Amino acid sequence: MSQYGRASPNVFDVRTAQLASASAVRGALLDTKKRLPSSLHRLNTSLPMCNRCADSERLFRQRITEYSRLFTVLSLLCVGGACAVFFYINRSIIQRLRNLSQSMRASVFGRTAPITISGNDEIF
Repeated sequence: MSQYGRASPNVFDVRTAQLASASAVRGALLDTKKRLPSSLHRLNTSLPMCNRCADSERLFRQRITEYSRLFTVLSLLCVGGACAVFFYINRSIIQRLRNLSQSMRASVFGRTAPITISGNDEIF
């Protein structure tokens, strides 16, 4: 403690030295902040990309494109298959049941209605 007390004659000199060092640190930080982006850019452009990395990236991009196309085609096939099943069931079962129901209702109300027979299953 006595060494620090004897080093400077008064408190004002110590405070002046402290302010000067803080100002120097602040200036150095601002200078580093200005130079850092350009230094990082130079460093990034000076490092060549390894061939294996570039090949891997190209391979992964190609695989992603192929699988995206495959997924799109399979999705369209599923939607098309669902539509085909719906139209088949509608034509072969639902329409025939509606026609049979209308003929039976007409028969219940005393009107003569022919029951059309198309097919060889339980519905007719």
